[in-house]
Amino acid sequence: MSNDQYGSIIIVRSSAPKGSGGLIIRGLTGADTSLLHRWWNNPDVMTHVGFPNGLNLSRIKVEKIVAASTGSDTEFRAERRFIIEAVKPAMPIGELNYSGWDKVNGKVSIGIKICEQNALRKGYASAALCGFISYVFEHLAVHKIELDTLARNQAARRLYEKIGFSMTGVTPNGFMEEGTGASEDVVLFELLRASWPSVFQRKLSNKH
Repeated sequence: MSNDQYGSIIIVRSSAPKGSGGLIIRGLTGADTSLLHRWWNNPDVMTHVGFPNGLNLSRIKVEKIVAASTGSDTEFRAERRFIIEAVKPAMPIGELNYSGWDKVNGKVSIGIKICEQNALRKGYASAALCGFISYVFEHLAVHKIELDTLARNQAARRLYEKIGFSMTGVTPNGFMEEGTGASEDVVLFELLRASWPSVFQRKLSNKH
């Protein structure tokens, strides 16, 4: 863990995916406002998470969201966002977040989105998730990580199961698409801390 030249906190450095030059996961800075504003309002990026027209957020709204998530890495808030950066070529390619940190019951929810089209299907999501999961288990002291996805998002479901998540259920009509009112089922997943070291080591060994 170290500071980059802009003062944001780097929480993970990874050499994966193989041959890519690796990736970095870092905390947000104010300079990320334009980036997130573009990603969140882009239909091509947001359609897979249920927003085919983007989020239609103003820049001021995005600035407020970024401001709420910036600060020292020692400030473990109930929720926080991070940027995924590719190393070669050096560029931001997506985002991660944790939310709903429940200290009493020892659980938290996470989310991931690869936002640049030229970074899809290259192993970045898998590598970023592995690093982020290890970070969350270590620093938030939780025993369970939860996430969910739309039932139709088969790529995400395969990724989560590959990482080691187990499907725990389906919420029928758990998501309603803004604008159209169409509803979709939401698939729920969880990963237990007790199973993570063996899953992670097995994944690493499969790369060689």
